[in-house]
Amino acid sequence: MGPVLERAIAGSGGWLAFDRYMALALYEPGLGYYANDSRKFGAMPDSGSDFVTAPELSPLFGQTLATQVSQALESTATREVWEFGAGSGVLALQLLDALGDQVARYSIVELSCALRER
Repeated sequence: MGPVLERAIAGSGGWLAFDRYMALALYEPGLGYYANDSRKFGAMPDSGSDFVTAPELSPLFGQTLATQVSQALESTATREVWEFGAGSGVLALQLLDALGDQVARYSIVELSCALRER
């Protein structure tokens, strides 16, 4: 990652904005945290992953969130859900299972190629 950051800093006049730094650190193809093939999510500590998210621990998180999402869908008269940074997709599955026919379309926006493929 060092040479990539050095080039970015040099190319921007010796200063790199925080959002650009984070974009490189997280999503630079092949080098960024979310842009390589290493395992990220799992049931720590023995799975070899870096961290675990609430949906990975229990389906209760998705079921509970579905209650609020259901209210939002009803009050906005829509049947579409957008999830940004879906990771493993576990939350999407939990929400879709809980919401059923209330959702006609579930869209995932994921910047990481490795996670999109997963």
